[in-house]
Amino acid sequence: MLSAVMVALFSGVAVQASAAPVDYEQVGDLAHTQYELGKPFVYGAAGPNSFDDSGLVKWCYAQFGVPLPRTATAQYTASRAIPDEQRRKGDLVFSGRSAVGIYYDNGDMVIPLPETGKVSLVTVKDTMTTRTLRR
Repeated sequence: MLSAVMVALFSGVAVQASAAPVDYEQVGDLAHTQYELGKPFVYGAAGPNSFDDSGLVKWCYAQFGVPLPRTATAQYTASRAIPDEQRRKGDLVFSGRSAVGIYYDNGDMVIPLPETGKVSLVTVKDTMTTRTLRR
């Protein structure tokens, strides 16, 4: 669990996490709820009515007191790589450094997609990398 002493570094700025432990499964569940609600994809949107990929990640984590940078590239830098077999609900899944989703379950992730025009549930591809904020 994330504690107040965990500090993520990105772009030369330190970000202190919330004092309360974060339940990362709840982050994943919140992202999945946005999929179930059919929230629209809008480039540059960071919720709560519409999202782009990094906006969804930032908004979901913010609901649990975890501040994250706005862009996928900065979120990539603020997280650390883990082996795919250690992936758990709430972890971040990246395609390169420019697209990010939230791992949900059973090999699926939640990500707003311009192709579908909404928050979508898609299968994680072998070419994607998993990164985490939790450990």
